[in-house]
Amino acid sequence: VITTKESGCGDFVQNGRNGLMVESANTDALCSAMAWCLEHREQLQDMGVASMERARAWNVEDSNRAHLIAVQHFLKEKGF
Repeated sequence: VITTKESGCGDFVQNGRNGLMVESANTDALCSAMAWCLEHREQLQDMGVASMERARAWNVEDSNRAHLIAVQHFLKEKGF
């Protein structure tokens, strides 16, 4: 996974462990992450396994809590 914090994956993706985080709207960072994947194909399988392990540990309660935090953060940013 190559993603950004703004995608909502920030709590799930651990940069370099089970995916790559890049700065939003930064094409150079995205290109670098894609190049890294091509150069380190052997590590991608381990990252996939790490993602599966993390996903298996995730439950509905975790999802609900993360959603609530995201909504609260959004409302705070908007001044509510």
